[in-house]
Amino acid sequence: MDQEKTGDNQGAGEQRVLVSTESPAINLERDAKGGIVVTRRPKVTLVMLSGGIDSVYTLVKLLRETRDEILVHHVDLINQEDRFRIEGKRCLEIVNYCRETYRDFSFSQSAVDHRGFRFFGYDMVTVGFEAGIVAHSYLMAKGRPVDRWTVGTCTEEGHWEERFKHVEACVAANCFPEAPPSFFLLPMVTKREEMDYLPERLVDICWTCRTPVKTEDGVEECGECKTCELMIDVRQERARALVAEPA
Repeated sequence: MDQEKTGDNQGAGEQRVLVSTESPAINLERDAKGGIVVTRRPKVTLVMLSGGIDSVYTLVKLLRETRDEILVHHVDLINQEDRFRIEGKRCLEIVNYCRETYRDFSFSQSAVDHRGFRFFGYDMVTVGFEAGIVAHSYLMAKGRPVDRWTVGTCTEEGHWEERFKHVEACVAANCFPEAPPSFFLLPMVTKREEMDYLPERLVDICWTCRTPVKTEDGVEECGECKTCELMIDVRQERARALVAEPA
């Protein structure tokens, strides 16, 4: 995911097999005579949106390049880092932009409040827990499952496979007794490649700082957390490339 807990010993690890973005899902139903009717439908894909570059890139790519039914969910992670308000605000702006620019999709939100605890957990574990809630709720409401779910990441930040077994356990726990949706990642690209893929307006809306600093007008990036340090390098790289382009 694009914004992980500071201090996580995150590494790319072994990248899991990617699921095809185009293959349809299959419904099996019984007709009036008891026979089985097989129908094909678009996959139902859940995107967990943080408001950062990685998850927005993932959302836009799926909206543009698949016919999946897209569900988008944002979790307000309320803790000492105190970024949940600005992330939530930016996510609403991102959702509105993507609906107007690409196509419609379902959007939901939830909140997990860990203020007052010295340890407030790992973002991805909490996100997995909420993904299971969303998937189970969708099944109850629609009578069909969420086929797969995903988050955003990039080559610089990777995917911590060793920890992910705990994330998947959280998803499965909240889907029980039904099967959980499968997890997949889009092919990883660099943060700069993600930004180059997105419209500049959408890049500007994204929020990437883990520990925002309060100002008279709201908040601003701290410039010191690990995502700020990465974004400073990427923005400088993009600026140099822009200057180097022929007029």
